[in-house]
Amino acid sequence: MDVLSPKPQQILQQNLDSFLYAIRIEENEIRNMGANGVGMIAFFNLQTIGLLLTVEDLTIYRNLIENCLLQMPGEIPERMRSQMGYGGISLAGADNLNVRENRIQNNGRSHTEPVCGVFVLFGENVDISDNHIVVNGPRTSAIIGDAHPGQRAGIYVGMTLKKLALELFEGAESLFLDGIPAIKIHDNVVVQPLGQALYLLALGPVSVVGNHLTT
Repeated sequence: MDVLSPKPQQILQQNLDSFLYAIRIEENEIRNMGANGVGMIAFFNLQTIGLLLTVEDLTIYRNLIENCLLQMPGEIPERMRSQMGYGGISLAGADNLNVRENRIQNNGRSHTEPVCGVFVLFGENVDISDNHIVVNGPRTSAIIGDAHPGQRAGIYVGMTLKKLALELFEGAESLFLDGIPAIKIHDNVVVQPLGQALYLLALGPVSVVGNHLTT
């Protein structure tokens, strides 16, 4: 959501609880959804609205997520292209996120649509491991030049960081105290028809090991 009139925006900012806690999504078959298989109700422009929907302690384990994103909305507004994304899993903010042993496949109707397997805008303590994330935004006869703008990746993490890393800017002697990676991406099979197999921007320790990445 890019803009709101002043009164609804004020009501939203004052009354919306933008945090969810302790959610487990396990051993489900999620198919044929019009929107994301697992996703947020909305992304808000951080500059104009200033809200980030965040989930803490989210586990997504051994699910089949396929043939979702069948009713993609219209083109993403230009000011929102760096702040939102569609996918089998699509999250705005996530703290202690575990995505393990899922099959996330064949979501979206065409490679011309901006589709990710897993999209996380902001994350902390993220573990994405042992997943099959394949053919999201499947190739069709449409030419690449007709592709709509937006984020495309098998795994997309816009920013992941450690809270203690912020102490760097306050003159702390030590950046990281717990040794836990800001993000761990292990043993995934990722095949992305268009876009990057893995897009990651991180501040803090990162572990990317044993993946098969194809685009």
